Amino acid sequence: MSDLQEIGRDAVSIPFSMENGQRIDLLRRWAPFDALPESELRWLAERIEAHLIEPDAILMKPGDFPAQFLFIARGTLRIEAMGRASDERRVLAELSEGSCFPVEALHEDRPVFSTCRSVDEALLLVLSREDFVEFQSVSPAFQAFCEARSAILLEQSRQLYQGQFAFNRASYQSLDSPLAAIAEPDCATCAPETPVRMVVKTLAGHGGGTMVVVDEARRPLGVFNWRDLIEHLADDGYDPETPVAALMNHRPIILSGQALGYEAAMAMATHSTRHVLAVDGKGHLLGLVLERDLFALQKLGFTQISDAIRRAIDIGSAADRAADIRQLAHNLIEQGVGAEQLTHLVSTLNDQLAKRIIENELALCPGLKTVKFSWLVFGSEGRHEQTLSTDQDNGIAFAVPADLTTEEVRRRLLDFAGRVNHQLDRCGFPLCKGEVMASNPACCLSVDEWKERFRDWLTPASQQALLDATIYFDFRSLFGSPKLAHGLREWLAKAARGSTRLFPFLVQAALQRSPPLGLIRDFVVDQNGSVDLKLSGVTLFVDAARILALASGVTATATHERLRQAGQQRRILEAEVEAWINGFHSLQQLRVRNQHEQHVQGGEMSNLVDPTRLDAIDRKILIESLRQAGKLQKRIETWFGGGSSM
Repeated sequence: MSDLQEIGRDAVSIPFSMENGQRIDLLRRWAPFDALPESELRWLAERIEAHLIEPDAILMKPGDFPAQFLFIARGTLRIEAMGRASDERRVLAELSEGSCFPVEALHEDRPVFSTCRSVDEALLLVLSREDFVEFQSVSPAFQAFCEARSAILLEQSRQLYQGQFAFNRASYQSLDSPLAAIAEPDCATCAPETPVRMVVKTLAGHGGGTMVVVDEARRPLGVFNWRDLIEHLADDGYDPETPVAALMNHRPIILSGQALGYEAAMAMATHSTRHVLAVDGKGHLLGLVLERDLFALQKLGFTQISDAIRRAIDIGSAADRAADIRQLAHNLIEQGVGAEQLTHLVSTLNDQLAKRIIENELALCPGLKTVKFSWLVFGSEGRHEQTLSTDQDNGIAFAVPADLTTEEVRRRLLDFAGRVNHQLDRCGFPLCKGEVMASNPACCLSVDEWKERFRDWLTPASQQALLDATIYFDFRSLFGSPKLAHGLREWLAKAARGSTRLFPFLVQAALQRSPPLGLIRDFVVDQNGSVDLKLSGVTLFVDAARILALASGVTATATHERLRQAGQQRRILEAEVEAWINGFHSLQQLRVRNQHEQHVQGGEMSNLVDPTRLDAIDRKILIESLRQAGKLQKRIETWFGGGSSM
C-alpha cells in the first residue's frame, strides 16, 4: 500500500508483518480508539498497514499535503519548525507511542506547516488519506475526535504553559480558582443572638477579625468585625450583652463557591471591602475569602489600590495609582494569571481610575449639574480587554434638557471632556491618534445624534467608512447615566439585525486579514520577521464576535461573552465555541506576556513578536490559536457569505 514516496520522500520504509488482532490490540490502548466498538476497530485493522521507519527520516515537510494518517506504535517523531536560517531546526513537539499525526491537516484538507522527523527507529501504523476520510463516516466518535483535535492541542498547550508557573502559583491562591477551593472553612461563626461580648472574646482567641453570623442551617445572615465594634463603642448606652445581630453588617457580599477568585477581587474593589462569603448551591456557608488570600505575594492588593483611587483628589495621586495598576498587572503576569482574568482586572481598575478623574473634574463644572450624560468607552476598554499598552477611546452621549439647546450642552461638555482626556493622558493613557475622544465634537453627541450616526454606519457608503467605525460598536457606559447608553445599545441591537447592507461590508472587512500561517514556514511574518499579535491574531476573533453579536441581537461587548451568547442562539456545539474562546484568550496571554517582557527589558511595549524567539510551547499555542481563528473565519464566511444577517 505504502512505498518510499508515499510515506516520506526521504524516509526508508520497511513493511512490518502484523496480524489484524495485533493491530487492534495496539490501537485500543489509546484514545480515541479505546472507545470505538469492535466492528470499527476491525474495519480499521483491515486497512491499516505497519511500517518500520529508520532514525532521522523526514516523513513530511512544510507545504506537503499529507497522503497518510500515521499512528505511532513504537518510537518517537519530532515536529520541527524552520528558524531564521535555512538549516536551523526548532523543536515544537515530540510525539511518542499512541500519538497520531497529522490529524488536523488531513481533516482540514490542507498542507502541513512543520517538518515531521523520526527521532529513532519508529513503528508506524499507516492509513491512506482515502481510508482516513472514509473512516470518519464509518465512526462518528473518530470524526468527533478529528474535529476537536485542534481544540484539544490548544488546551494541552495552555496546561503546559500554566505548568511553567507551578512554583509561583503554589505560593498564592490563584485568581482563576473557584472560591470553594480558596475559602477558609474554619472561619469564626456565631448565631445572631450571641452577645457582642462573646463575639469579641471569640475573635480575640481565633486570631481573625471577622465573625460570620449564620442561622441554624449555616446560611450567612451578616458579618461583624472590629470596625463595627469601634463604630458602636462611642454610642450612648452601649451594652456588651447586645445581640450581634443588632450591630452586624446585614448586607455582606456573598458569592457562589463556583465563582472565580478574580470575581471576588472585583466584588471587593466595587464594594470597598476586604472579604466576601462563599456559599454552596443551597446557600450554606463554605467559608470566608480574604483579599490577602487572593494577593498573597503582592505589596499592593486589588482592594488597596481601589481604596487609594477613591481617595485620589489630584492628578498627582491619580497618576501614582495608575502606576500601581500597571505594577500589579506585571506582578500577576509573572505569577501566571490567565489573560481573561488579568485583562478584566486591569480594565476594572482602569475604569475606577477614570471614574475618579471624571468625578474630580465634574465637581469643577457647576454648569453640568442639570445635564444628564453618559461617558462612553469604546474598543478594548469597552470590551473589558485592555492590555498593558493601551490608549484612550471614549465619547459622551447626552440628553438635552428643555431649557438648553443641543449645541449649548455640547459646548459645556467639551470643555469638561478636554480636561478629563488631558488628565487621563497624564496618567499613562495616551490621547487617541484617531481622535476618538470625548473632547472631539464628533464623539460628544446627543442620543439622537448617536442614533443618526449609527444609521449611517449601518448603511455604509464604503468599506473604509465602516472600518473606521467598528470601534464604536463596542461601546459601554463608564460613568453617568447608564440608561442613556443601555437604551442606545438596545436600539442598535434591533437596528443592526434589520440592516441589509451592514453585514456584507463587515464580513468583507473581517476576512481581509487571515491568520499568518505559512506553507513553507510556520508563520507569515513582516519584513522585520514579526507577527502582530493584535492585528493578525486577536482582531480576527474580535471582528468575528462583533459580527455574530450584531446579527444575533447580543448586547454584550466582551468577545468571549459575544461568542458564547451568539453560539447558544445559533445552537453551535459548545466545544467548538469554547475552542474559539480558548484561542482568543491564548493569544491575549501571549500578547500581555510579550508586552511584559518588553517592559522588563526597558523597551517600548508593542504587539509585535518574533516567532523564532518563542519557545516550543508558545509556538504551539500561537499556531493552534491562529488555526482556531481561521476556523471561526470559515464559519463567518459560510454564514454571511451572501450578506444575510440570518
